[in-house]
Amino acid sequence: MTWWKIGYIVPTLAAWHEHRHKQLVDFVLPAVELYGQRRMEQSKLNYQDLLMQAAALLSENPEVRQYFQARYSHLLVDEFQDTDPIQAQIMFYLTGQEIDERDWRKLTPYPGSLFVVGDPKQAIYRFRRADIDTYNEVKRLIENSGGKILYLTTNFRSLQAIGDWVNPVFKELLPEKADSYQAAFTSMDTVRQNINGKACGVKTITIPKIKYNKAEQIAFIDAGRIARWIRWAIDGGISLCRTDSELEAGLTDNPRPEDFMILLRYKAHMDLYARAMEEQGIPFRIAGGDGFSNSAEMAEVIKILRAIIDPDDPVLLVAALRGSLFGISDNQLWLFKQAGGHFNIYSDVPSSINDNDKGVFEWTFNMFRQFREWTITLPASAAMQNIMRELGIISHALTGELGKSRSGHLLQSQEFLAAAERSGITSFYSLVEYLTLLMESGVEEEINIAPWEDDAVRLMNLHKAKGLEAPVVFLANPGKNVKWPPTMHINRVGDSTPRGYFVIQKQKSFNKETLGQPVTWDRYCQIEQQYLDAEETRLIYVAATRAKNLLVVSTYPGKPDLSAWHPFNGHFAGVSELEDVSGTDSGPTGEEGIEISLEDLDEAKGGFLGPRNPMNEPSYNVAAVTELVKGKSGGPARQRTGRGQSWGRVMHRVLEACAEKVPSNLELFVENILAEEERDAGEKTEVLNLVNGILKSSLWKRMLKSEKRFVEVPLSVKVETGEYGFTTETIVSGAIDLVFLEEDGWVLVDYKTDTVEDNDMLAELVEYYTPQVQMYKEYWEEIVGEKVHETGLYFTQLQQWIPV
Repeated sequence: MTWWKIGYIVPTLAAWHEHRHKQLVDFVLPAVELYGQRRMEQSKLNYQDLLMQAAALLSENPEVRQYFQARYSHLLVDEFQDTDPIQAQIMFYLTGQEIDERDWRKLTPYPGSLFVVGDPKQAIYRFRRADIDTYNEVKRLIENSGGKILYLTTNFRSLQAIGDWVNPVFKELLPEKADSYQAAFTSMDTVRQNINGKACGVKTITIPKIKYNKAEQIAFIDAGRIARWIRWAIDGGISLCRTDSELEAGLTDNPRPEDFMILLRYKAHMDLYARAMEEQGIPFRIAGGDGFSNSAEMAEVIKILRAIIDPDDPVLLVAALRGSLFGISDNQLWLFKQAGGHFNIYSDVPSSINDNDKGVFEWTFNMFRQFREWTITLPASAAMQNIMRELGIISHALTGELGKSRSGHLLQSQEFLAAAERSGITSFYSLVEYLTLLMESGVEEEINIAPWEDDAVRLMNLHKAKGLEAPVVFLANPGKNVKWPPTMHINRVGDSTPRGYFVIQKQKSFNKETLGQPVTWDRYCQIEQQYLDAEETRLIYVAATRAKNLLVVSTYPGKPDLSAWHPFNGHFAGVSELEDVSGTDSGPTGEEGIEISLEDLDEAKGGFLGPRNPMNEPSYNVAAVTELVKGKSGGPARQRTGRGQSWGRVMHRVLEACAEKVPSNLELFVENILAEEERDAGEKTEVLNLVNGILKSSLWKRMLKSEKRFVEVPLSVKVETGEYGFTTETIVSGAIDLVFLEEDGWVLVDYKTDTVEDNDMLAELVEYYTPQVQMYKEYWEEIVGEKVHETGLYFTQLQQWIPV
């Protein structure tokens, strides 16, 4: 089977993917071009656009180059290994002598005009175009133009003990001479001397074997050991050797929280390290995590916002009600529905449910109506702030685990939304979609809600740590090491225009499915893998050189290759284990919380459901059309005229579906509706007979010929004080069963499922329901602004249309 797969299946799939690749690229490129034009037309250029436009401006306009060269005679570029090719072009255009030359590779900088500082061993941003090819190319151009190359190897950061360990490790991992993929090894010549009795050098944390090598469990144990050790160290467990500048700043040998930095190669499990810090009472700051994307509070807020946007969608409302912020149980929701309740914030709460649940639903619907009102009357971002404030979600997040980070995500979302609004995204719906996109894509930086608390442990992923330092650095999480095959390669070597090669994939569940790949992708994939492997070595070089005094590497001997730090294995001879200050944990333990009694809960409910809460003081009344009609007369006795509300819902739901499109299996559809309404399955035949009769009626045929038709149309109208006897402003709501447009105007249909025994009862029912239909007519004309030429009642039992 393996021979068959390698010899036939794999080549056949590759040929198919190569065939599709050009078609996919040809399909996408016009959209890319159009999107670029739109950004230009609307002045919404992104950072890459600005760079490319600046490079083009300098390339095509010699007079612009002359202007800037006269203004800036000397250019100093630091951290040059992080420079991308477009920035390199701009650099040469600003310093090149050949004003009319458009090819930046043929430019010669004026003597003394360009000073570049960079360490190729720290080139770790290939994913954003800052790859080592650009560094090597610029170095070659400077050398060929007569520039000088100076090698700086003195390290003023680290103690000698760290240099003594780092140098042998990377002399083995890096080549003696630089090549296209990798920088050459250069010695890290430290000048700070070790002092006896001070914490210095390299130590390890060894994680014991975990069953099934579970990454989360490995990280949990590692996080606990690190947090407890930092607590012990801060409490006087270690003494640090300070630099002259630190002593001048008033620092002592005693470590502070900000003297510690915890580095993870990946974002995964960062929350475990944060929780461990919190449990030990150690202040910390997170950078480069994915907390925003994983924010449970943000997910709950988005549920509520979606329900506010579309108040007629019961599924969205139920999702919000079941969430952690409202916490209405499934049993409460079921009882509400069984009592005839409708999941619409403008509907009335059935009076038949118990008082406690009635208070909960009334309070909740009232709050949602207020939220909806804010989205209409306030700017979108202001409405969002009001909603979050009224929910109390920021305070709620702050009181929980990782409270500062979690509440920071919510505050950060408000900043993002305000910025989006300033950029032209003004509708509430668009802002909610933007917030959803932020949740999916994540954000690079997290907001610090306590910026005055500088003295905190720094917890970050490795890419965020370049350029930073700390007296004590932990290389943590030895159970996470990911390797994905390359999906793109960009060739920038040589004088030709750079060419990109991209594998086109789509997400399919937890995997990605390849749709197309370039011809001879295997060759490009191997080249790219060499670049990535070389960059991975540079990444761990950056990690190993952040420490000033002490470097601690977490290891997992049970399966060494699981660790991103596994290249260090074999270099720990003579390296001692970090002090284990409290033994070994076996896993998460439950933390005792505050015990809340039933009396406490009832008292809290009385607070937010009681009359003292301003939110429970309605600013307007809500009424249903049906209730207004019923209030004017007692109406026919329900025990004689009807078969219960569920029978009416069955008929309405089936007719609603048929008006849109008759289900392909109407019999099965009716069975399902009866089951959902908990009706006797034996009623199926009766329902089908009634429905089939209605489908053959003249009214139904008129509806099918109509220009427009709508079913179950919800409507709400504001009625001013004094109208219909209302003493306060009232929102009157209802739902029209069927409405369709003919040449003479709109036709409004109200289905009635009452059991009609004789003509007297029919007349009584018509008289009773007519005011309801007339109100629908009046409101429809007010909302739509068009004439209603016919209204009527359709009695399903009689299959009779009676205009009123």
